[in-house]
Amino acid sequence: MADIGTSEAPKVTFAKLTSSDVFADLLYNIFPDNLVGVALFKSQTVYRAPLRKQLMQLGMLNSSETNLTEISDTRIVSNSASVNMIGVIFCAAVFGMAARTVGPQGEAFIAFFKSLAQVVIRVMRWFLWLTPPGVCFMIASSIADVVDPASTLIKLGLFIVSVTIALAIHFILLQVVFIAAGRRNPIWFLVKTFRSWCISFATTAPVVAIPEMIECCDSYGIHQEISRFVIPFAAAIKGDGSACFISVAAVFIGQLTGYPISAGTIVIIVLLVSSAMLALPNIPSASLVILVTILTSVGISETEVALLYSVDWLLDRMRSGAIGLSHCYCAAFTHFVCAGDFETSDDNRVGDGGEKATIGKNDEAGKSNGKDLPMVELQA
Repeated sequence: MADIGTSEAPKVTFAKLTSSDVFADLLYNIFPDNLVGVALFKSQTVYRAPLRKQLMQLGMLNSSETNLTEISDTRIVSNSASVNMIGVIFCAAVFGMAARTVGPQGEAFIAFFKSLAQVVIRVMRWFLWLTPPGVCFMIASSIADVVDPASTLIKLGLFIVSVTIALAIHFILLQVVFIAAGRRNPIWFLVKTFRSWCISFATTAPVVAIPEMIECCDSYGIHQEISRFVIPFAAAIKGDGSACFISVAAVFIGQLTGYPISAGTIVIIVLLVSSAMLALPNIPSASLVILVTILTSVGISETEVALLYSVDWLLDRMRSGAIGLSHCYCAAFTHFVCAGDFETSDDNRVGDGGEKATIGKNDEAGKSNGKDLPMVELQA
């Protein structure tokens, strides 16, 4: 036996997770083996050294006869005490589709969960009154745990710059696609959509600016049947600005907590963010809720997410403005592709600073005064 009192105990090391481990954990959590357990724990792969190897590392067992490297760590799929959000979403989607297919027999099931949703929303509204002091204490707790405040502030500054660059690249790509698809100068279109951008930026909710977006598209000359369908539909399922923020934030939190970010991890984050944007609520700071879901699915600790609340007041407005602007561009792209399928008059022709489009015969109820009703049901 080695002299335990005089030997220095080496640090026990564990193998790093690979990309295949992260992807396997994603599949384990998407298809849970326990429906009740999705609210209590999630599957997570860990590597643990056998007892013999740990004793040899600590100097409590003679390692002269056996090479330490010959004893490999054991791969274990364990249960981590955390909510399996992606499993909850998958199970809810499956049960929802099944309830719709059974017809009248599933109406009671659907009515129960609709009632439950209203009760939960009411309780959440009660807790919203505690949000200001709660967020204050969350930020204070995270700041108190920071070992090097100056370094963390620098990292937050670089995070803001990274998100800004991502949104700037997104803006440039919109202009490039606009020029390539319509072969027109995008400056006039930016002038027309400036008011909708301001409303989205100020309210941090692009859905509020939908009437203004429709009026801006009408004033530019986009066909009204296109604008009144594409803009509400895009507002319901599209969140490209939030996707930029969540992707950068997930990598930032991973680096801040010391999680190894590999190429496979980035691919998993991109896939999860792309799918999560289809269910993004149209409420302020909803991206932070989706971010927690992404982090727990990948296996990154979400304890440092509270730090982002200190800068989300600015980033939320920036990404909301980007989302509102891109909705208008979606309508313009659709017009460039599908305008030939509609019988348009000269007043409905897209042009640089063209006159406002006239109301069609089938659009008598749709006045471009900011009171248009969306053609698709928006998420609350």
